[in-house]
Amino acid sequence: MSEIIRFIMNEKALKMAESENKIVAIVDLGLNKRKIKELIEKTYGMKVEKVNTLISTKTEKKAIIKLAQGFSAIDFYAKIGLL
Repeated sequence: MSEIIRFIMNEKALKMAESENKIVAIVDLGLNKRKIKELIEKTYGMKVEKVNTLISTKTEKKAIIKLAQGFSAIDFYAKIGLL
C-alpha cells in the first residue's frame, strides 16, 4: 500500500512552512512525485504546486511538498496536530 508514513515537524520544516509554504513528509518508497501530489490533494484537500523527493541516509523517502497559493502549510500542520 502506497502511503504517507508521517509528517516531519522540526526547526527546519517549520522554517520552510513559514517562509516557503512547504510541508515535509516521509512517504512509501514506491510513491513517485505524481502519486504523492494526488495523495495529498485527495486526502487533505490541499492544492499542491510542486513535489521534490530525496532518499535519506536512513533509506526513507522524504517528500518536500510546496502548497499552492491560498493554502497555508502552517494551517495544515495545525490541522493535523503537529503545531
